[in-house]
Amino acid sequence: MVRIEHLTPLIPFFPFLASAITAFGGQRLPGRGAYIPIASLFLSTTLSFYLFFRFYPLFPSYSFEASASWLVSNGVAVNVGYRLDALSLSMGCMVTLVSLLIHIYSIGYMAGDKRYSLYFSYLSLFTSAMLTLVLSNSLFLLYISWELVGLCSYLLIGFWYERPPAYRAAIKAFLTTRLGDIGFFIGLLYIFLKIHSTAYVDLERDIAHLGEHFALIASVLLFIGAIGKSAQFPLHIWLPDAMEGPTPVSALIHAATMVAAGAYMVARLFPLFSYSELTLLIVAIIGAITAIMAGSLALVQNDIKRVLAYSTMSQLGYIMLALGMGNMQAGMFHLLSHGFFKALLFMSAGCAIHHLHTNDIWKMGGLVKRMPIASFTFLIGMLSLAGIPPFGGYFSKEMVIASAYSKSFPFFTLALLGAFLTAVYMGRVFIVAFLRPSQGERGKEEAVMSIPIIVLSFVTLSFGLIGKPLIHLLAGREGPHIPFSHLALLFPLGGFLSAYVIYAIPWDKEKVMTVLKPIHNALLHRLYIDDFFIAVLVRPIFFLSRLFADFDSRVVDGAVNSIGRITLITSSLQNWFDNYVVDGFVNATAWITGAFSYILRYLQSGLVQFYILIALLGLIIFLFL
Repeated sequence: MVRIEHLTPLIPFFPFLASAITAFGGQRLPGRGAYIPIASLFLSTTLSFYLFFRFYPLFPSYSFEASASWLVSNGVAVNVGYRLDALSLSMGCMVTLVSLLIHIYSIGYMAGDKRYSLYFSYLSLFTSAMLTLVLSNSLFLLYISWELVGLCSYLLIGFWYERPPAYRAAIKAFLTTRLGDIGFFIGLLYIFLKIHSTAYVDLERDIAHLGEHFALIASVLLFIGAIGKSAQFPLHIWLPDAMEGPTPVSALIHAATMVAAGAYMVARLFPLFSYSELTLLIVAIIGAITAIMAGSLALVQNDIKRVLAYSTMSQLGYIMLALGMGNMQAGMFHLLSHGFFKALLFMSAGCAIHHLHTNDIWKMGGLVKRMPIASFTFLIGMLSLAGIPPFGGYFSKEMVIASAYSKSFPFFTLALLGAFLTAVYMGRVFIVAFLRPSQGERGKEEAVMSIPIIVLSFVTLSFGLIGKPLIHLLAGREGPHIPFSHLALLFPLGGFLSAYVIYAIPWDKEKVMTVLKPIHNALLHRLYIDDFFIAVLVRPIFFLSRLFADFDSRVVDGAVNSIGRITLITSSLQNWFDNYVVDGFVNATAWITGAFSYILRYLQSGLVQFYILIALLGLIIFLFL
């Protein structure tokens, strides 16, 4: 009898199979290739939730693994398989549900696109890769799916590659994340050389024997990969530009796949990371820097998708801060909560973008009246993001801030500042794009795009009510709480009030803007971090590339071309020598022989009288001499 756990590989297999079918025959299938991926994800979602609730009573102690040998070399086996526990099943449920709703939403958003079926093939493969990463039981399989996630993000960010900003953004994302993946790959090799295995269970078993020094090196190298994938400082520069892809792609990248992969990896390998206090400190510092920096940069963005992109970076910084504070359950709770409300925000904004054909919040306005469904769902996502009860973002962010309070007052202060900044930039977007009066016509809200965001609204609301009790099952214990009851709530409320005063109430801002202009310019230029990378990394690489290109063209190609010219000259001389010396000598011999034969042929007349005459003349000459 087959155990229900053995059906787990079907969760990523369904969308993978759908991706292959859609890629090769999507245009000839019903729905031009959209229905097969959606049906496959419905099966994956159903199976994920069934497994979650099937084993929910056994959490947090429940864990099941199954492996198969990938290869054996020198007596060392590399196994791949899947692992079921509270962490993987909860993440799998979020990924499948969010991805399913994004696929349905894409039917309306991508309608009329000339590569419609290819889009759904890429999107389905993206989901399959992330699900494989989530359910893997070894670093080896995680790394394979990790790189496949990166490939899919490259394909989808640059999906509209006819537009130069799109293909440049895809290349930037691919190369930037590759920098982090170098560290991840070295960390993977380091672990394999030490324990001769990549399985999580073997790593968790051997950490105590290998010591803190091993944990520090391995975890820092792996975290470099997470910095790239989850767009943490300083490898965050790719994420804002990734908004050049279709909005549903942005929703999937920011909510359930690409950027979530790095944070999930740290949570999955938390026994390794938590064994080194220095690693946790590094994780917390990077997370705090990213949260504040991204929140500040979001304040001056006019592209609604870029505001949400910086918001994602900031919230992932919160997640890393919680993990760095040693509170894995708070980090995972916020990761799951963020997956729902960030998908909701992107998809709600996408409805406005799809109708108005602009991303600029100053060209929108009046969306509350023009697009009430999208406005209402965006408001729910915004309140959850800002940390307003009873939405899930409030409880998850409160847990993050509480974990910082219990460990470090400076980090606690930064977490509160991040909550304030979040409310300010989201309040700005809602006031300018949704509440500001506009004379524009009412937008058409398509059912195929509205239904997914309505469903996500209910999920975002209900997750706040049921998510907190569920997430404690990850650790089996209650987390720390902030004293002075709901202190965290004061900061987002203060942020919204600040946004209202600045953007909703007319007053003379010239003097304030004059004072803040240097800061404003620095934020507009992304704190010059991109310029720093261009000056320190890009330009030197281009210089070296041009230098090597010149060396190749002038020295290497010059040497090859010189050898070619010498060969041509030598062959020409050889040809001349062959024609005029060798052939000349042979031809001269033939000519002389021919000349003598021409003369001597007259001595061979065939007349006996002529021969007697010649003999007589010869005798006379002989006697005369």
